[in-house]
Amino acid sequence: MEILKLRLGANSYNTSEVEILARLEEDQIFDLFMSFKGEELTGYIRAFMLLAGSNKDLSQRTGRVLERIAEISPLNRSRLAKFRR
Repeated sequence: MEILKLRLGANSYNTSEVEILARLEEDQIFDLFMSFKGEELTGYIRAFMLLAGSNKDLSQRTGRVLERIAEISPLNRSRLAKFRR
C-alpha cells in the first residue's frame, strides 16, 4: 500500500517497487484492490497498473484480478472497464 501511495498520480517508479509487488499472489492483489474505496480506487489501480506494466507475470495476474472483480457485478464491470484491455 505504501508503494501505491508513493506512486499515486506519478508517471515513474523504481524497479525495486515492481519487484516487491511482483511477490504478491493473485489473491493478495484481489484483496488489495477490493480494499480501495471511493475516489482512491481509480488512482491506486492506475498506479498499480503502471508498476505492473514492466513485469509480464504481474501484469497478467493484475488482468486476471480485474476480470474477477468485474465478474462480481454489472456495476463493477462498468467501473473497471476503463482499466481492461
